[in-house]
Order: sequence, then C-alpha cells, then structure tokens
Amino acid sequence: MDSAVERTATDQGVATESPCAKAKTVIVRRMPSAGPTVTKVGMMQVTNIDTVGYISATLLSTGQLEFTTDMAKALEISFVIDSLVTTATGLRIMMDDLDQSTDFPILGLIQGRDNPDDNIGSSKFNYLYLGGVALPGTPLQALWTTLILTPLLS
Repeated sequence: MDSAVERTATDQGVATESPCAKAKTVIVRRMPSAGPTVTKVGMMQVTNIDTVGYISATLLSTGQLEFTTDMAKALEISFVIDSLVTTATGLRIMMDDLDQSTDFPILGLIQGRDNPDDNIGSSKFNYLYLGGVALPGTPLQALWTTLILTPLLS
C-alpha cells in the first residue's frame, strides 16, 4: 500500500503501523480473596490521662456518651470484619445495647456545638464527642421526626 497519506507520514518520520500491529500488555495484580466475615463484639476501652475505663451505655442529659470505670455499665459494641485481615479501616461500629441505638445505631464522632469551623487539631479550640449517628442514607425527615416529635409524644 503506497497511499499519499502513508508517504507523507513516512516522510515526516511518523510511524505508520496499523493500530492492531502492537498488542498491549496488561498486568493483572492478584489480590487475595476476601475471607469469611466475622462479627466482633466487645466494649471500647478508654484511657483518660491516668484512668482506664469504658464508654458507658448510659447517656448524659445532653445525649452524649459518658465515661465509666465500671465494666458492668460499659456500652457493648460490634463490628463486622474480614476474618483474614490483620488491620481494618472504615469500620461501622454499631452500638448494641443503648436506648438510642434504634434511631442512631452507629458510634460516631460528632462536631462540637461551639465549633466555629471543622478544623480539629491540637492547637484548636474545636472538639468532637462520641455519640450515636444515623445510618448512611437515612432521610432527613426521618431524623427530624425522631429528634423533635419523639420527645413531645413521650
């Protein structure tokens, strides 16, 4: 084949190989298969300067979780993990024995009400506290009904 386009490309030093002339090599990285999942159940131990204790299953009047040194009053938590991994990230920690666990079942960090922004750091005034958070995808209307109407109806 000696077309004018091929001659011009060859004259300019451009390769004229057809797109099918070279096969692309794809390297597939083998990932280990996920193992069976297991549910881990326990209590979260907390160290507060020189005191060792647990997150309590009792809420403060503000709705925040409190600290207790009494293991019998500790909040029971659970999470699901791949049985073959030694380190896990992105865990969904569920609160199993808390009154609020129906509407706000996930243990989460909640931004402090006095925070002027979301910048958390050692030199900042801002803070986070532990509390129950709703499942991802919970409609906002369902949250407002739980937070506002439930106390009024009780």
